[in-house]
Amino acid sequence: QALRDRMGLNDPFAVQYFNYLRNLTRGDLGVSYTTGRTVTTEILDRLPVTARIAVLSITFAFCVGVPLGII
Repeated sequence: QALRDRMGLNDPFAVQYFNYLRNLTRGDLGVSYTTGRTVTTEILDRLPVTARIAVLSITFAFCVGVPLGII
């Protein structure tokens, strides 16, 4: 119950949504339930690997798709 109070989960849905939008405009995405770290930190930690995978995927798709499209 204390966790629900601290996280504002006992508030009505409209109040929770307004608080979420207000925090989002400030760049505050909240705290991860599983790790207790800020969500922004979690995203930034994983961003380099995600970018690398995206670039490799696009490169592979281009290298396969263009020749297949020409054929």
